[in-house]
Amino acid sequence: MGCMVCNPFCGRCRPPQPKPIRCPSCGKLAIARRNDPWVCNHCHAALPARDKLKCNWSGMLCDIPCMYNTFPNETGEYHPCRWPRKRTE
Repeated sequence: MGCMVCNPFCGRCRPPQPKPIRCPSCGKLAIARRNDPWVCNHCHAALPARDKLKCNWSGMLCDIPCMYNTFPNETGEYHPCRWPRKRTE
């Protein structure tokens, strides 16, 4: 049985939304969505880079891994990413 209510931070059916972080410049919480520029919503200062992990499913480096990153990959063959990140940079 699937989820009854979607939790955007869960990450089971799609990549989770990034959690809010504190801006080093102004000290306020900044929320940036997956395809938004990684800047503060208040002062527009650049936020610290997110750690990137190598995805077990696609072999790509991902800063917001989904649940497919945890799937075992016995064959070692990489699969296409189901949620490729749009290039905004």
